[in-house]
Amino acid sequence: MKRTSRVGMKREAVIDPSLEKTLLSLHAAMDVGSFWKAIQQLLAAAIPNRLTGLMLQPNPILPMIARWTLPMPDGFFTAEPLENYIAAQQGQRFVRISDLFSNRSSLMKSAFYRRYMAPQKCAYGVCLFFGNARDSFV
Repeated sequence: MKRTSRVGMKREAVIDPSLEKTLLSLHAAMDVGSFWKAIQQLLAAAIPNRLTGLMLQPNPILPMIARWTLPMPDGFFTAEPLENYIAAQQGQRFVRISDLFSNRSSLMKSAFYRRYMAPQKCAYGVCLFFGNARDSFV
């Protein structure tokens, strides 16, 4: 049996190099400002041409912190039907717009679409929620 040397073998990166620096910045974030900046950089590298919103509410007593990459009317995270869906799906981590509306036509006719999505020319939407499973997200 012939032994082969690993000296000449080149390792492939596990993480895309364009995301590595932004992931490290996200990991190093120590406050809301640095976290928000890192999120924007990461999503800009991973998903170009996107609108990003961030909602943090460490506990129900403290006020909610909401940030957007583009101007957005207040109330997005507490708008119908998003707020009721989140309350009913406690612990849900990923919500698509198609989870909130039965079909494209009902989305386009909704006040939610007219108030939040149409002004930003958004056709698709995804919300990611981070927190403990027992915590309320909104």
